Amino acid sequence: TEKGSNLESPKKGETYNAQHVYMTMKVFINPAVASLPEHQHLFAQDGCFKHRKNSVISNKPCGEGRGGNGETVMDPAYSAIKLTPEMDEAWVELVKKNIKNDK
Repeated sequence: TEKGSNLESPKKGETYNAQHVYMTMKVFINPAVASLPEHQHLFAQDGCFKHRKNSVISNKPCGEGRGGNGETVMDPAYSAIKLTPEMDEAWVELVKKNIKNDK
């Protein structure tokens, strides 16, 4: 996270302080938008039971490990997008282009 890492903000001369995010994060999902096929990769997680330990359930990718031969493997098209440092940098550059620097 950006917390305490002193990362340079896209806003000139400032650093990130995402305290408002890590202290009070709330996520609101619009079901009409989330149900669209092009957004399905955003919600996919390993969905097959692995084990329960101390009342915590752990999942595994379906089709792997013990009992995997009886499970349906998730279509790779629904897997989460793998982000790279280059993608992060491109995002920061896009944000920089759209910030008004009042200073």
